[in-house]
Amino acid sequence: MKFVVLITALVFLHSCVVIEEEVRPKRHTEVKKKVVKKKDEKRVAKKKGSPKGKFTEYLSPLKGKPIKEGRGFFITSSCKKFFRAVEAGKAIYVGRDLKAYGWTVIVEQKDGLVSVYTRTGELFVHEGEKVRKRQVLGRVGRKKGRCGIYFEVRDRKGKPVKVRLR
Repeated sequence: MKFVVLITALVFLHSCVVIEEEVRPKRHTEVKKKVVKKKDEKRVAKKKGSPKGKFTEYLSPLKGKPIKEGRGFFITSSCKKFFRAVEAGKAIYVGRDLKAYGWTVIVEQKDGLVSVYTRTGELFVHEGEKVRKRQVLGRVGRKKGRCGIYFEVRDRKGKPVKVRLR
């Protein structure tokens, strides 16, 4: 009796092994489609963020010659010109407490980035005020005898963002 049970168990186990071996592998085209989908997902993920080497493009805050300076741009123009906001948002800082920068306006944009305008002359906005896109923020200031403003864009952590001005 034990012998019959043992043989039955062996036959059962052998049939299980055979069934596993008979499982047909996936076609090459099916595997290839999955790989392509994964690549497409990676491409979409890269487009969502701001990967290194990519530029955020803005309309210049004023007409003039942008000169790359440190993390941002010093935009030269005539002394009587006005500068404008590059994006809509809220003025989170307006003041002159930062000694090296003179009059400064910091605008938190709706997309989460922060635009910084420094070395300005006269300002027309107040702290906490909502700012529209292309709204006049103030007048151009002077830096070492040159008229213009310093402009920079930062992310939420305070790191500078690569910007291209139009």
